[in-house]
Amino acid sequence: MRLGYLGLCLIAMLLSACVNTPNKNIASYDKNAKQVYPPIGFFISHPSAELNQQCLQFADDSLMQHCQINQFNASLYWQQLHESGLFENVRFATEGSDYQVLVSTANMSRETAADITKAALAGATLLLVPVSNEFTIKAEVTVLWRDVVLKRFDYDVSFSHTMSLFHEPEDGARNFAQTLISYFLRDAEQQHIFSGAFLLAALQDSDYIQQLKAPQQLLDFHLAGQHIFNDPLAGTQLRYTNADYIDDYIDVFVYPIRRTNWQDQSAVLQEELDNTRKEIELFYRQQNRKLTLHAVNTISWLHHQQQFSGGYFEASIDDTEPQPSSTYLFIAGDKFIKLRCTFGASHAEVLVKNLLPGLTVPDESLFMAKLRQRYR
Repeated sequence: MRLGYLGLCLIAMLLSACVNTPNKNIASYDKNAKQVYPPIGFFISHPSAELNQQCLQFADDSLMQHCQINQFNASLYWQQLHESGLFENVRFATEGSDYQVLVSTANMSRETAADITKAALAGATLLLVPVSNEFTIKAEVTVLWRDVVLKRFDYDVSFSHTMSLFHEPEDGARNFAQTLISYFLRDAEQQHIFSGAFLLAALQDSDYIQQLKAPQQLLDFHLAGQHIFNDPLAGTQLRYTNADYIDDYIDVFVYPIRRTNWQDQSAVLQEELDNTRKEIELFYRQQNRKLTLHAVNTISWLHHQQQFSGGYFEASIDDTEPQPSSTYLFIAGDKFIKLRCTFGASHAEVLVKNLLPGLTVPDESLFMAKLRQRYR
């Protein structure tokens, strides 16, 4: 009798030692990405029409076949997205984020004689002997931007459920969520799903990588990089830096005019210059720094046999020593060209004049054409 008791204890110890077996199905992705993904809202959603029909058909084919939709707790997926550390924020079932990530699952399982035998064994041994069931669950992960579908991923994910005294009931579901989200994060990384370039391509907006042409060098300034914003109305940003003066740089912003008509270019320019001045004032006010904004000056340049019309203004940050800066604004096609220089207009003007003839902006995009037509 004593040996039987010791034997049960030994079995229990061996079984409990196996409970924390690591999940071997996790996909590999960069957990230390240099650029944090934008905020997302996470939701559980109903499956696509195709998967829903497949689920219904599977259950109708046999009394021994069952299909469960979204059977796992939504917080398990949210936890994996949140703990990845890749997103600026992960909001759970709340609106307000441009990006949304939707998860839906369909568990199509067959009840076999072996499953019935396993259940009987589990009851007979009072769950001392672990009983496992393994099957595949179909999952969909959909990424949206402002309710526009950007991409849907379809997965077949292995699910293992173990019944025993030494296994938590949620272990299988937790491992499933961990596996599914790892697949999604791997594919999102490989396909750059949360990049500005992917967004603009999916929306059929301007291709600022291929169609925007800009000089590689402006006198002592060199093109250091380009950033595409996760918003089609924000466009793209180029930065020119000076190797000899690290505090001197020029930011060039190219973005669409938020109007259906801009024939009166002087009025449109003035309105955008006013908006820009308000943005700068708000930025420095939030930093509790005193700023002096100077009057707007109009520009009409004939340079390299081209006519350039626009406006500019200077600003001074009133710290211990005044730090001048200058902002220029022009129109090309259906785009604004805005330049912010960390130095005054006396130094900036020659650089701006060198930039403009070599800058070619994309034509009006299909996205903006449809958007403007809708507002008209």
